[in-house]
Amino acid sequence: YVSRSEDAFVPEILRKVRGWSVLTVGERTSFAQTRGGVIGLYQLPGDSQLRFEINLTHAEEAKLKISARLLALAKVIRD
Repeated sequence: YVSRSEDAFVPEILRKVRGWSVLTVGERTSFAQTRGGVIGLYQLPGDSQLRFEINLTHAEEAKLKISARLLALAKVIRD
């Protein structure tokens, strides 16, 4: 899990776990979209509901399989 306070270290963290089967989760939408993470947690403006997105390309690169039940709840991204 990479919190917002560690945002500056995201590239280094992801580089260190590349090639390992590690599920990376971060607090920003960009974490899964453009930064290389697998799951990004976010909230829409004015909404208190926590949402998440899963980048299937990054999951496959990490040799992770995400269940269909979890994917049904997420916003799914493919690079």
